[in-house]
Amino acid sequence: MCVGDVSKIRLEVCNGGTLIGPSTVAAEAGIASFLVRTSQAKQVQLKAHSDFAVATEQSELVQK
Repeated sequence: MCVGDVSKIRLEVCNGGTLIGPSTVAAEAGIASFLVRTSQAKQVQLKAHSDFAVATEQSELVQK
């Protein structure tokens, strides 16, 4: 992605949370922001889709 790139990114919460707000946003300079509310789950799994690729990330949630 380039600095001038405004690709659409779609986020899917596969496990452990709920997406708050729109599921598709325009990336600016390759950056897209989403808000995810997590539950009592120990892990959250996210999948991001763009015109160029699909990426899946699974993260362990740590309580402080």
